[in-house]
Amino acid sequence: MGRASSNKKVNRAASTGGGRTARGRTPILWYSTIFLAVVVGIMGVYVSATSEKIRPSQAAADVPPRLGQDHWHAAYGIYVCDAWVPGLTDANSDRYGIHSHGDGLIHTHPAVKSAAGKGATLGKFFEEVDAKVTNSSISVPKSSGAKRLAVKNGDKCGKDKGEVKAVVFKNAADTKGTPLKGNPNDWRIQNGQIVAVGFVATGTQLQPPPSVANLADPTDVGPSDGAPPAPSDGAPPAPEGTPPAEGTATTAATPGATTAP
Repeated sequence: MGRASSNKKVNRAASTGGGRTARGRTPILWYSTIFLAVVVGIMGVYVSATSEKIRPSQAAADVPPRLGQDHWHAAYGIYVCDAWVPGLTDANSDRYGIHSHGDGLIHTHPAVKSAAGKGATLGKFFEEVDAKVTNSSISVPKSSGAKRLAVKNGDKCGKDKGEVKAVVFKNAADTKGTPLKGNPNDWRIQNGQIVAVGFVATGTQLQPPPSVANLADPTDVGPSDGAPPAPSDGAPPAPEGTPPAEGTATTAATPGATTAP
């Protein structure tokens, strides 16, 4: 009986390749394979995430207006009740490369990265000319050190209550325009655009600013700049709107606003 039991133990040991069973053996090769797969996976995720971060920054550098390359012009006007505000000029040494010569045009040739591409906004232009415009208020400097002109929704415009409006136009013949919504300081400047911002009586429609005539012959265009393209036939979406600003004095032939029927 004891001999048979011993033989069984020997046979069992032989079948498992020795004194230890397969269960007790550490599968080093299997664990090594799993470890390498995890490391490769982590490296792949890291490389992919890094590439995604690099790609947008590279693409951003190619979004116009580009730093040191593009030179854009947009017509703007600020209309208050019954007259266009005189053209504003630089007040902060043109720190961004987005400014005006008092001609009712926004001259955009980015001088710093923050003002290029999607950073070319109306807010930067307003900052340069010392104007403050929101979707409910307008504040602009007056010439010769006079008191600032400041109005807000609900103030009187003649006998009626006034409100701030902003419109982008396809061209000078477009008298209806497309309303711009949201924070005016976030609107992006577009080449050749025509924009009017106004404080007008409720029910009044803004008209294209007189400064649109200056788009054909900007004052600072050099031999290599070329004239800006004609305004696009399609009005840009509200967030992509272009900045407003002052135009030249209004005449009877060029009204700044009309009362909606």
